[in-house]
Amino acid sequence: MENAFSMPLTKGLTSWPTFIELTERRNLFVHTDGIVSSQYIDMCNKYGYALDKDVREGKRLGVPQDYFQEAHRCAYEIGIKLGHVLWRKLFPDERKEADGHLLDIAYDLIEAQSLDLAIRLLDFACDGIKTFASEELQLMLIVNRAQAYRWMGNKTRCREIMQAVDWTAKSDQFRLADAVLAQDWERAAGLMLRVGNEGPVSRNDYRYWPLFREWRKQDKFIDAYERVFSEPFPKESEVSKKQGDSDVANDANPTGSTDTDEAVP
Repeated sequence: MENAFSMPLTKGLTSWPTFIELTERRNLFVHTDGIVSSQYIDMCNKYGYALDKDVREGKRLGVPQDYFQEAHRCAYEIGIKLGHVLWRKLFPDERKEADGHLLDIAYDLIEAQSLDLAIRLLDFACDGIKTFASEELQLMLIVNRAQAYRWMGNKTRCREIMQAVDWTAKSDQFRLADAVLAQDWERAAGLMLRVGNEGPVSRNDYRYWPLFREWRKQDKFIDAYERVFSEPFPKESEVSKKQGDSDVANDANPTGSTDTDEAVP
């Protein structure tokens, strides 16, 4: 494929050794009933895959649950990354659609708590993609990347990502995201009041976005929500009960939209 498209497809792809092992293990299951061959060992060594110490010719391999989960993450990650590299290479006029697709996938992964996979894709998006359809789409990816690290427990990396951008020069919804991830509740409340009830962040966004997970627990949020929307913030059980509503679900997935006038982090 690299020769066909005259471009590197595996450069910087740290999961490539895992993918090679996965394909070689598949070959074992098809051809040798899972019995390790010299070719399997040679290919793993060639591409830098660290084999377990007890793996040797003649040993039968299986698919433990941990292995299966990592294999799934690897195949998913590489499929998305290679797909986007080729998409952007072959159809440069579809950059907005491609950016929106990455945002949609990343948001869904964050919402599903598949944070490791979300981080792999968002690192690729923010570090590997050089040109975006708009600054707004780029900023959404940055915010989602930061919050993925935050929910993964890496507050330091979250802070580093956010501090690399001058958010004071951005619109209020992005400044709100910065305040929330910095846990600056006083600033977040002030921005929430300024955004108001007809701004780019709706009441359903405040209720459902993962970005506001910790913000929703704060007294300042409860007070600001009531002042903005002239109603009390619903109890958590009431919010959860309504999440099955399709209209609400659509509002709750901003990164799935390629309409940048409505999509917010």
